[in-house]
Amino acid sequence: MEDKEILGQKGEKTDQHEGRPTESARLISENIDSVDEVKYFDKKEVLFGHVISLILGDDNGIIGSGSFYLKPDSGMKMPQEERTERAQEEGKGFIKRLKWEERQDAIPEEIRGMIRITIGEIEEIKWDSFENLQKTREIWEREVFSKVTEMRETNELGVGHAMDQFDEYEKVVRKEKLKH
Repeated sequence: MEDKEILGQKGEKTDQHEGRPTESARLISENIDSVDEVKYFDKKEVLFGHVISLILGDDNGIIGSGSFYLKPDSGMKMPQEERTERAQEEGKGFIKRLKWEERQDAIPEEIRGMIRITIGEIEEIKWDSFENLQKTREIWEREVFSKVTEMRETNELGVGHAMDQFDEYEKVVRKEKLKH
């Protein structure tokens, strides 16, 4: 597996939804290749676990941020127009994140296919209302989140093992104070 397949093309413009995961994947690759404390980890497994952790954690957070902007009773003190603009940016970021996840070689084709289907179903939904955001959430939860959660619990496709590898890697990184 070549780094460009894991990390994106050199010079490719990224934002927080692609940039942070890309940087984390780069650091995982560098640490595993050069730091004795983590050399025993399988790079592909750790990268697979990294992507799964994003699916089960960060992706939900992006939807939550959009929801916070659009939910009528969120208590936000900014004009509705600005809230809607910010929610739409989160929606665009969510699609970028899903596309980034889909491109990662470390994930099995079955999961890549689930993400691809989801992108096709939600890409044109604009996060301009709480109802539209909820449509996105329902599709994503049905097509990706619930299935990957079950895969983790049953270790189907090695999802549980990959998450365990990533969690162990993260513990070593924190203990050794490596960049991650």
